[in-house]
Amino acid sequence: MDKGQTVTIPLAEYRALMEDRAELVRVRGLAAGPVCFSSRARFRGDPEVVAFLNENATTASVEWLRDEAQRRFGPARAPSRSAIGRYVRRVRVSLGIGERHRQR
Repeated sequence: MDKGQTVTIPLAEYRALMEDRAELVRVRGLAAGPVCFSSRARFRGDPEVVAFLNENATTASVEWLRDEAQRRFGPARAPSRSAIGRYVRRVRVSLGIGERHRQR
């Protein structure tokens, strides 16, 4: 299959694939660092925040992640919307479910 082609599958199968993808993220232990990113983000040193982002990066929106991080960890520990967006993009690309940043 060529990159960029569209495939249609039943919704139940899509949901099962997304659940399997989320389970893979948990099993591979991305919070421990198999996906290596060069990052200066302060939240990278907070295992709870990193685990939360890894568990939800493939299924949740950046806005939801930001709001939920604020609620769970408070403003001091919660990453900025921009930091979450960059991190989520990297996780998704590393798992093959996202696009790299496009060059202008």
